[in-house]
Formats: sequence, structure tokens, C-alpha cells
Amino acid sequence: MIDQAWRIAGSKGRLVLIGVMRHDQNFSLNTLPLHFGKMLTGSEGGSSIPQTDIPRYLRMIHDNRFDPRGFVSHRCRLSEVNEAIATMRSGQSVHTMIHFNETL
Repeated sequence: MIDQAWRIAGSKGRLVLIGVMRHDQNFSLNTLPLHFGKMLTGSEGGSSIPQTDIPRYLRMIHDNRFDPRGFVSHRCRLSEVNEAIATMRSGQSVHTMIHFNETL
């Protein structure tokens, strides 16, 4: 998907990677556009400022402008954490929420 995003970004576009590919995946990139102003960069933990960003996100959720439920692809109990890690490593999970109280 990175190569597709790179192709559809404008000639002076900027592609910011916000996730990490599986360790065994690669992508091919034509680097010529980099020399003409197109940019590719990665985010550093989203470069967040928690004391500012968390209240802003909570306001957005409260105002129905943002729904965080889509970010969790799987849920598991703490006792199932090893299976959750295996699911993540297989590429089947995007984000897994671990419930420490053993109830879902």
C-alpha cells in the first residue's frame, strides 16, 4: 500500500508513514520524484504532545467528529496475549486491545 500511496501523491506531495510494516515486507520506490520535491517521511510516534492532544481528541470524540473504535481490529484477554502476538505477527491484526480484567 505504500507504493500505491506514493504513486497517487502529487508531484510535490508528501507521504507520511504512520505505521510499521511487517519485518519481512519490503516495497519498491522510484526515487526520482524525491529530487524534484516529492517527500517521503515517517512519523515519530505521531509526534504527539499528550497534554494538548488527548484533551483535543476527547473533545473530538464528544462532538462526534472522531470515532476511535475503528482503530481496534482485535480484542483479547490478558490470558490470550500470546495468541494476540501471533495474530499481530501474522499480519491479521492492526491494533489489539488487551483487557486486563479478563472480561471483554
